[in-house]
Amino acid sequence: RVRQTALIDQGGHLAGRGSGRARHQAAFMIGCRWTRLGLRGRLMLIGLLGVAGALVIGGLLLYVAMSTTLARGAESAARTRASEVAALVNQGRLPDPVPVAGAEVVQVLDADNLVVGGSLNADRLTPLVSGVQRATLTTGRTVTVAGSRAAMSGQLLVAGASARAGDAAYLVVAAVPTADQEASRRLLARLLLVFFPLVLAALGAVAWRVIG
Repeated sequence: RVRQTALIDQGGHLAGRGSGRARHQAAFMIGCRWTRLGLRGRLMLIGLLGVAGALVIGGLLLYVAMSTTLARGAESAARTRASEVAALVNQGRLPDPVPVAGAEVVQVLDADNLVVGGSLNADRLTPLVSGVQRATLTTGRTVTVAGSRAAMSGQLLVAGASARAGDAAYLVVAAVPTADQEASRRLLARLLLVFFPLVLAALGAVAWRVIG
């Protein structure tokens, strides 16, 4: 048993030495390759890595900024439409159908979440939001629902505004499609994926000529 333990310890020690030697050899090979690049190659590689990092960060910031702007624009449009229609309900001047712009969808829901009015493209039988989503809208937040609820593809961003007509309370819900936003984000992502390699290749060619 003592001999077996010694052999195991020796084997583990040899394995550790072997892995350490492998790491040393890998580091040595990387160092050799780095040295073989020469000053010209090393300068160009460092420069390209810096430019690549800057492009990636810039692209991410651009994507986030564009996505935020589009989302805020859609939310603002939905909130504005809901507030305008709620004002008409409060004044007792709600037209039928409710006029909307573009692909906006508007419904006027009573306290039982039944549809009592809406735009021409709105379903007069099925509300856009469920009872839970209605509760969320009354807190001032927005919800996202399937576009199929309004016979549309993609999703709808919905905002709400409370209104009263006499003793009756209503909730005006206004929805805007998000398909255009999603298409814009996908297009930007594809352009960035194509643009970055081309820029790096062009910069690499210029740097190779300048440094050389």
